Amino acid sequence: MPHITVKLFEGRDEDTKRRLAKALQAELGRVLDCGTEHVTVAVEDQTLEDWGYVYDHDIQNNPNLLLPPSYDWDAEYLRMTGKKRKKT
Repeated sequence: MPHITVKLFEGRDEDTKRRLAKALQAELGRVLDCGTEHVTVAVEDQTLEDWGYVYDHDIQNNPNLLLPPSYDWDAEYLRMTGKKRKKT
């Protein structure tokens, strides 16, 4: 019973998030050769400030992360806000 949680910046409409969820559900069912009725998908909006927590706790140093980011969140946050971020 696979479950996917997608965390992304807020601002996308519900239709876009639903299309993303359906595409992920279909592809996971295809790759794992299981029925899509067994695949669930959650989409969670994150603020710019919330992303620091996601980066620190879900991405950085995660031994299960198979596709690491090609960015450094501290540098991105500074570029986007002009401020250094507070670590969580």
